Amino acid sequence: MAGVDSKSPEWFIKSVNISGYIARHYVRDDFVVCKMDIEQSEFVVIPHMVKSGVMHLIDELFLECHNHWKPPGTCHKMFLWLRSLGIYVHEWA
Repeated sequence: MAGVDSKSPEWFIKSVNISGYIARHYVRDDFVVCKMDIEQSEFVVIPHMVKSGVMHLIDELFLECHNHWKPPGTCHKMFLWLRSLGIYVHEWA
């Protein structure tokens, strides 16, 4: 359920723990393609997915990276980091 407080515009949106979902529904032998466009939350979600070990279940990741309020090159560094881990990540714009 989403709502806005008039004093401080803050949205409350129901979400899913994607790492838990992937871990419960997929195994290594599955072919998993993920398209991710999560409006700057990728800087929290992707490291969590790597740390939790579920990123290895994704065969192809198409990522729309949002660099609006980050230093220049932040998205590029994330792509290089993921590729250094052996993750097939592609830019999606």
